[in-house]
Amino acid sequence: MTNNDNLDAEIQRRTEAVSAREEALPALDRLTEKPISVARARYELTGWVVGTFLFSVFVLILFIMRDGEISRANFIIEILKTLLLPLVTLMIGHYFGSKSD
Repeated sequence: MTNNDNLDAEIQRRTEAVSAREEALPALDRLTEKPISVARARYELTGWVVGTFLFSVFVLILFIMRDGEISRANFIIEILKTLLLPLVTLMIGHYFGSKSD
Protein backbone atom coordinates (compact mmCIF):
# COMPACT_ATOMS: atom_id res chain seq x y z
CA MET A 1 0.00 0.00 0.00
CA THR A 2 1.22 3.43 -0.81
CA ASN A 3 0.72 6.57 1.18
CA ASN A 4 -2.18 7.55 -1.08
CA ASP A 5 -3.97 4.30 -0.27
CA ASN A 6 -3.43 4.89 3.45
CA LEU A 7 -4.66 8.44 3.10
CA ASP A 8 -7.74 7.36 1.13
CA ALA A 9 -8.54 4.72 3.76
CA GLU A 10 -8.17 7.27 6.57
CA ILE A 11 -10.41 9.76 4.75
CA GLN A 12 -13.03 7.06 4.21
CA ARG A 13 -12.89 6.02 7.88
CA ARG A 14 -13.27 9.61 9.09
CA THR A 15 -16.10 10.28 6.64
CA GLU A 16 -17.98 7.28 8.01
CA ALA A 17 -17.36 8.48 11.58
CA VAL A 18 -18.75 11.92 10.75
CA SER A 19 -21.80 10.37 9.07
CA ALA A 20 -22.47 8.24 12.13
CA ARG A 21 -22.30 11.32 14.36
CA GLU A 22 -24.61 13.26 12.06
CA GLU A 23 -27.17 10.47 12.32
CA ALA A 24 -27.07 10.79 16.12
CA LEU A 25 -27.76 14.55 15.98
CA PRO A 26 -31.56 14.36 15.63
CA ALA A 27 -31.64 12.62 19.01
CA LEU A 28 -29.76 15.57 20.46
CA ASP A 29 -32.12 18.01 18.78
CA ARG A 30 -35.07 16.46 20.62
CA LEU A 31 -33.41 17.36 23.90
CA THR A 32 -33.26 21.02 22.96
CA GLU A 33 -36.71 21.30 21.36
CA LYS A 34 -38.22 22.78 24.51
CA PRO A 35 -35.58 24.76 26.37
CA ILE A 36 -36.29 25.69 29.96
CA SER A 37 -37.71 29.18 30.17
CA VAL A 38 -36.06 31.80 32.34
CA ALA A 39 -39.14 32.04 34.53
CA ARG A 40 -39.17 28.27 35.11
CA ALA A 41 -35.45 28.24 35.97
CA ARG A 42 -35.99 31.17 38.34
CA TYR A 43 -38.90 29.32 39.97
CA GLU A 44 -36.91 26.10 40.40
CA LEU A 45 -33.89 27.89 41.86
CA THR A 46 -36.04 29.88 44.27
CA GLY A 47 -37.79 26.70 45.35
CA TRP A 48 -34.47 24.97 46.07
CA VAL A 49 -33.10 27.90 48.08
CA VAL A 50 -36.26 28.36 50.14
CA GLY A 51 -36.53 24.59 50.64
CA THR A 52 -32.94 24.44 51.87
CA PHE A 53 -33.63 27.25 54.32
CA LEU A 54 -36.77 25.60 55.65
CA PHE A 55 -34.97 22.27 55.99
CA SER A 56 -32.18 23.99 57.92
CA VAL A 57 -34.68 25.61 60.27
CA PHE A 58 -36.35 22.23 60.81
CA VAL A 59 -32.98 20.62 61.62
CA LEU A 60 -32.22 23.46 64.02
CA ILE A 61 -35.54 22.98 65.81
CA LEU A 62 -34.88 19.24 66.11
CA PHE A 63 -31.38 19.94 67.42
CA ILE A 64 -32.70 22.34 70.07
CA MET A 65 -35.45 19.91 71.09
CA ARG A 66 -32.98 17.04 71.43
CA ASP A 67 -30.32 19.01 73.31
CA GLY A 68 -32.54 21.33 75.29
CA GLU A 69 -29.85 24.03 75.24
CA ILE A 70 -29.93 26.94 72.88
CA SER A 71 -26.32 27.85 73.64
CA ARG A 72 -25.07 24.84 71.67
CA ALA A 73 -27.28 25.72 68.73
CA ASN A 74 -25.89 29.26 68.44
CA PHE A 75 -23.48 28.18 65.71
CA ILE A 76 -26.31 26.89 63.53
CA ILE A 77 -28.39 29.97 64.31
CA GLU A 78 -25.51 32.21 63.22
CA ILE A 79 -25.17 30.29 59.96
CA LEU A 80 -28.87 30.70 59.28
CA LYS A 81 -28.75 34.42 60.07
CA THR A 82 -25.58 35.29 58.17
CA LEU A 83 -25.64 32.94 55.19
CA LEU A 84 -29.01 31.50 54.37
CA LEU A 85 -31.45 34.25 55.33
CA PRO A 86 -29.87 36.90 53.06
CA LEU A 87 -29.73 34.35 50.24
CA VAL A 88 -33.40 33.48 50.70
CA THR A 89 -34.30 37.16 50.77
CA LEU A 90 -32.30 37.80 47.61
CA MET A 91 -33.87 34.86 45.77
CA ILE A 92 -37.43 35.74 46.76
CA GLY A 93 -36.86 39.37 45.83
CA HIS A 94 -35.38 38.36 42.48
CA TYR A 95 -38.23 35.94 41.79
CA PHE A 96 -41.06 38.32 42.60
CA GLY A 97 -39.24 41.33 41.17
CA SER A 98 -38.77 39.63 37.81
CA LYS A 99 -42.10 37.80 37.69
CA SER A 100 -43.70 40.57 35.63
CA ASP A 101 -41.11 40.16 32.84
